[in-house]
Amino acid sequence: MTLRFGLPLTLALVLSAPTLRGAPPEWDPVQSATGWTSYDRDGSSTFYNLATRRLITWSADSGILGGVDLARIEVVPEKWVLDSLSNAWIVAGATLLRVDKTGKPGTSFTLPTTVSDLAWDTTSFVLAYRSHDLYVEKRDLKTGAVLWTYGTRPPREAPVVQNLHHVAIKEDGQVILASGTTFSVVTLDGAKGKLLGTTSFSHDGADLPPLVLGQQDRGNLVWWLGTNVALTTVPAAQVPTLKLEGLLLVKLDFAKHTVTFLPTGLAPGNALVGMLEKTAVFRTPTSGLKYVAVD
Repeated sequence: MTLRFGLPLTLALVLSAPTLRGAPPEWDPVQSATGWTSYDRDGSSTFYNLATRRLITWSADSGILGGVDLARIEVVPEKWVLDSLSNAWIVAGATLLRVDKTGKPGTSFTLPTTVSDLAWDTTSFVLAYRSHDLYVEKRDLKTGAVLWTYGTRPPREAPVVQNLHHVAIKEDGQVILASGTTFSVVTLDGAKGKLLGTTSFSHDGADLPPLVLGQQDRGNLVWWLGTNVALTTVPAAQVPTLKLEGLLLVKLDFAKHTVTFLPTGLAPGNALVGMLEKTAVFRTPTSGLKYVAVD
């Protein structure tokens, strides 16, 4: 398997279309996106535009699909999820806040601590927390109520600065968790939060050494639809025995229980935010998106 850097042809054609038509350009996340985002199963992603204080939902095929005005909330959003009606749940610090599609603030919850990651399906969302030990909550997308929890609830103290825990949701609703310095992945039943098992992976027939994180965060975790594969990233320095350079895309094959490390041509600091068919999407350290095609 190889990686090719750049836009796939279909994306390149869509993104160049406004220029070709001579129409005024709309806000373009490929050039301007900053902060957190995560791709939905339909290929769309929601970004926060600080200049307009709006959440903007966008796809490469259709451009801007909608948004939510956040001018009436006092907090700065860190992570978010929108339901099918464009109502939003906003995470800011240890607060979870609902903002309806008109921009009106609503129900809020105090969370155990700050959030390390967020994943969702059509009816619920899962929050992983910044804590030493793994702790996640699944909440109802309509009400925000806790449906189940897993792990050790963190004490009320200063949150862990380092981001150690990431979450993704498979097509069948199972929740997968990557945590700490290990390449193993925990799988939970999506309906009840019960532990289904832990998947360990090997590389070239050998066990994998722990990640050398130091003070760095773990890379994001993304489920690759239709492949039984999860993807994450590691800077090559976190796996020094490989003697590679730059940012590596890590393919976690659940069928074979193997790991493949793929150089991306990108520097550490680019964040994996989703997969579009055979294209990995990264948010750059400054602003904009990068696309790496996976053959």
